[in-house]
Amino acid sequence: MRDMFDEVMKFGASIVDNLRTYTAPVFIYIPPFGELRGGAWVVVDPVINHQGVVSMYADTTARGGILEPSGVVEIKFRQADLNKCIERNHPELQGLDAQAAKAARNELLPAFRDAATMFADLHDTPGRMKAKGCITEVVPWKDSRRIFKVKLERKLKELELARLLATDTTPAALADGITALKAILNDAATYEDDKAFLAWAQATGAAKVAESSSARRAEAAAKTALNGFTGSSTKVDSLIEQLVKAGGSDVVAAMQKAVEKK
Repeated sequence: MRDMFDEVMKFGASIVDNLRTYTAPVFIYIPPFGELRGGAWVVVDPVINHQGVVSMYADTTARGGILEPSGVVEIKFRQADLNKCIERNHPELQGLDAQAAKAARNELLPAFRDAATMFADLHDTPGRMKAKGCITEVVPWKDSRRIFKVKLERKLKELELARLLATDTTPAALADGITALKAILNDAATYEDDKAFLAWAQATGAAKVAESSSARRAEAAAKTALNGFTGSSTKVDSLIEQLVKAGGSDVVAAMQKAVEKK
């Protein structure tokens, strides 16, 4: 096994390259009291993958962000800013001479710096990360195995249906398939609920997807075949509609008939 100590950037780039085009479910979980920071966050950020197969979760005690709270304080709450905060909260300092006021501020400074650090830390909590869309869901450690089992079953079913709706095998087509699946379901609440989605897929979803898949593939085949068609856009749309109605198995014959009548 290769030593990654001096090759973090090299392996980080490899992870990004592979996650970008990956088409199987990937769950990233920040465990209890764990922290995901800086370049490590960038390497596994779900936005790298446009197919929607990468998602991030965190325990209730986890933290995440580019900078640690102490680093944020050094940038956002410098000593001059903390001094102003002290003066706002302790107006009695204005009645002291300069030396006494400075001594009082220095005495209060550690407490105010701790308060600033706690304030910065609140921006890295799981609840805040979820509110900002950085993670998908807060998953307590004690329930993680049960929750991820359902999530994996749901994601595998979702990708299975999305691949049926995809017009080819490229990652971009898979993303289009997921978009089409959402349109068929047409219920955001059910789509976001793992158990409800699985129930829908098993009850009526699979049949609806199979029906839509045939039409989508016929339409894609028609558009590909008519790529060099010189007729007006209205004629092209009419021809595609005829091909879709003909069904995937008869798409070539229907195309030939339509072109002969053109």
